[in-house]
Amino acid sequence: MRLSRALDATLRATTPPSLDELSAELPEAFVTAALDSVGHRTRRRRALPAEVVVWLVIGMALFRDRSIAAVAAHLKLTARSNGSGSTPSSSALVQARDRLGARPMEAVFAYSAELWSLASAREHAWRGLSVFGADGSTLRIADTPENET
Repeated sequence: MRLSRALDATLRATTPPSLDELSAELPEAFVTAALDSVGHRTRRRRALPAEVVVWLVIGMALFRDRSIAAVAAHLKLTARSNGSGSTPSSSALVQARDRLGARPMEAVFAYSAELWSLASAREHAWRGLSVFGADGSTLRIADTPENET
C-alpha cells in the first residue's frame, strides 16, 4: 500500500463523525483548563469565543482535506457559538483562528498528552514497564547465555 493511501485510510478510521464523539475523547474541561493556563479566555461576548475556536482548530487537524468553513459546518461549531445557526464567513473563521494563536493549542496538547500518555502507558505495560513508543528495528547479537539473560 502506498503511503498516501495508508494516510487516507488512517484519516478515515480515526476521524470522529461529530463534535459529541470528539468531546467524549477531549472533555471541555481540558479546553477550559488549557485556555486558563495561558491566560487566554474570551473577555467579551463573541460570535466565535476562544473555547469554540479551539474545537475548530482541532477539527481542522482531523479534517485536513476540508476547507475551514466545511470543518466549522461539519462540527456544528457555529450553532454552538452564536445560537442562531448561521454560518460565519470563511474570513471570520480565519480571523478567529489567528486571534486564538498557538499558545492555547500547545496547552491543550500538553494537558491532554500528559494525562493520556500516562494512562496509556499503564494500560499497555510490557513486563511491568511503561511503553511510550515502539519502533520496528532489530538488532542481531550472538546467541550466548549472557545475552539470553
